[in-house]
Amino acid sequence: MQDRSDKTHALCGTRIVPGLLVFTNDCRWGKVLHDSLSDGWYNVEYPDGTGGIYNGERMTTTPAKELTSAEEREAAAAAFDSPGAPPF
Repeated sequence: MQDRSDKTHALCGTRIVPGLLVFTNDCRWGKVLHDSLSDGWYNVEYPDGTGGIYNGERMTTTPAKELTSAEEREAAAAAFDSPGAPPF
């Protein structure tokens, strides 16, 4: 995947906004909680209530198929009552 990240965009080029469902470099689906903390870093919450702080290089909405499944994506979307990420 070509890196299209910057302070306001994920690795895939998607603009980072609160509520966006993302796949982090921890190989987990999570939700962006709010606008940037500072200098392009964002709080991401996982369905189990844990989370982390990531920049655009460390999250995407379109991960490689071998890293996750459609079922995992849909489960995360359902956990957050989110419409989900784009299809593979």
